[in-house]
Amino acid sequence: MFDNIHLYIIIGIMGSITPILDKMNLEILDWSEYLFIREIIFFSFLALLVFYNKKTFSHLLDINKKQFKTIFIGSMVSVFYVCLIFKTFSLEFKKQAISKIVTVMIATTMIATFLMDKFYFNSNFKKENYLGFVFLTLGIYFLKGF
Repeated sequence: MFDNIHLYIIIGIMGSITPILDKMNLEILDWSEYLFIREIIFFSFLALLVFYNKKTFSHLLDINKKQFKTIFIGSMVSVFYVCLIFKTFSLEFKKQAISKIVTVMIATTMIATFLMDKFYFNSNFKKENYLGFVFLTLGIYFLKGF
């Protein structure tokens, strides 16, 4: 069913460790400073990866306007998404438990992905998938409190 289940598990574990480290770093730095440092480290790693693999990017010149527009919009959404996460973390980690914040974010992502998959990509789902959607929605409601 899931060919790469080990990758899903590793990503899940890393996804649970990252907010803990973010909380510790946001106690020291402002969210924009921390994000700046993180992105510099990410860019450095990416540069090393590209250098190690000896990749050339000449094929990127063949991207047409429609493809570029999609790549640009996706990149801008990603930038906004990451900035919003760190701003939210800096505000909420002082008031709420990490697990509550991250759980709501992940459940909301799952719900939104399900809806996009259903209505934009016209995917077919089983009754169990709809039941999972209902439980995720109820989970957010119960985590928020009455």
